[in-house]
Amino acid sequence: MEKSAIKTLLSRYAQAKTARQAWDNTFSEVARYVWPDACSVVRSVPDESAEGRVLTVDISDSTAIKASVRMTSGIFGWMMPMGTKWFEFRPAKEQDANSRDVQRRLAAASQVLHSEIWRSNFQREMFNTIRSMVVFGTGAISVEWLDDGLLFRSYPIGNIFFEEDSKGRIDTVFRREFFTLRQMAQEFGADMLPPDKQRRLADTPDDNAKYEVVHCVFPRTDYDITKVDAKGQRFASVWLDAEAEAVLRKGGFDSMPYRIGRFDRSPNELMGRSPAIELLPDIKMLNSMRRTFVMSCELQSCPALIVEDDSVIGQPSIGPGDIIVKRHGADDPRPLQTGANPQLTAEAIAVEREGIMQGFFMDMFDVLERYRNMTAYEVSRRIEDKQVLIAPMISGLQKEMLDPLILRSLDLISSKKRLAEPVSSEDGLQIVYQGRLSLAMSNLQASAIELTLAKWSPYQAMYPVLDNVNLDKSFVMSALNAGVPADCLRSQRELEQIRQQAQQVQQAQQTVELAEKGSKAIRNLSGTSLEGLVL
Repeated sequence: MEKSAIKTLLSRYAQAKTARQAWDNTFSEVARYVWPDACSVVRSVPDESAEGRVLTVDISDSTAIKASVRMTSGIFGWMMPMGTKWFEFRPAKEQDANSRDVQRRLAAASQVLHSEIWRSNFQREMFNTIRSMVVFGTGAISVEWLDDGLLFRSYPIGNIFFEEDSKGRIDTVFRREFFTLRQMAQEFGADMLPPDKQRRLADTPDDNAKYEVVHCVFPRTDYDITKVDAKGQRFASVWLDAEAEAVLRKGGFDSMPYRIGRFDRSPNELMGRSPAIELLPDIKMLNSMRRTFVMSCELQSCPALIVEDDSVIGQPSIGPGDIIVKRHGADDPRPLQTGANPQLTAEAIAVEREGIMQGFFMDMFDVLERYRNMTAYEVSRRIEDKQVLIAPMISGLQKEMLDPLILRSLDLISSKKRLAEPVSSEDGLQIVYQGRLSLAMSNLQASAIELTLAKWSPYQAMYPVLDNVNLDKSFVMSALNAGVPADCLRSQRELEQIRQQAQQVQQAQQTVELAEKGSKAIRNLSGTSLEGLVL
């Protein structure tokens, strides 16, 4: 790879870091109040000052911390429930939708992929990624094949920098790592290190100094493919030693290995925004109110004493069992009355906490906490109404992160011959999610159908209004939106065959009934036996 191309990549990397520095203060402040353990990994400039320290000593109220964890658990549990089939593949082409062979092949691929995902480290890494989106608005995760299974990895946003293409899609990612010389030799091979680092490694193999290494992934069309050695793959991969401006490894990917998810976006902004960022003024206010409340309670429990000058001997003490010695004839010390009302302050704190928890959609995940004695239908409707509030944000997470992550995982297991019949992302697949949040988003039409049928069914006896509804299509839509697997539903051809057979059986039964009635009528008229006659 030419020196000019290396300099160009490092220049783009430096520009991406500079653009991100505008967010560093916001991320640091949000991390302080909502995710203290992430304070040291959110800045574009490395910060190791927080390593090993307790980072919650300045927090007066942990409502935001607990709410962010609860929201992360709710999104993960309601979108990707553990041990269940939370997505399935469907053919994008209409002509393949009713093909039993296609449905069976896609169902088998979905089942194998679920097994591979749940035996990997997906749960832990995806949880961290979703929490990063809830707190900072942006999360990053990758998937690769390592040894004998899928390997997922979540990255702190302080080490991830990215660019968009002309359509607003993320197509270039720079990931920063810090390696010791020994780690660099393990990762890339000692012979791939720059000459000065090879000498240092030989002289001081126990050196713990860390060096900046950058992984650049970008479309191969950005540079001459022969210079980046991407072997015809869509994305080029280059590992660079930032200090020595040297290439450590070259390669490529058929699809972007890094998936960046953004919870919400403001116009013309590259980074995402989160509930924690939007609620930061309320969170800081709550911490200030809680700090004042604690001071007020301490002052009420252990007030200052009002004493006249030289009326007591020594320093007045107010600890349990202490003795205050005063001079003869002097007034007794009196506690200071501030007039503060801790109960009113506690009520104000409760209101502020409630607002923060609603901002983190806590009322959605604990929707039944305040309600009792409801019917099953009321429970279903209330949960569904709450889920719809977060649906637009979740749909962005699905399209920007989960869809490409699942398709890349499918390609990886397909390339490793884990599927009985080949299936790949090039087949034009449609991913349908089956988690509770996803079903709530897709169940609006089914709910409208059910409400319409319930409303107009009483009028069917007077006029055939339900003839306007395609009940077969409505049933299939309702079943799929409710989470019924597609391979459990009969195809249109099978349905027609079953109905045709049922109609033939019904016609045969009617013929037999007519024959019996006719024979009885003839017997009654003639009064003779009909044995041996064919009727």
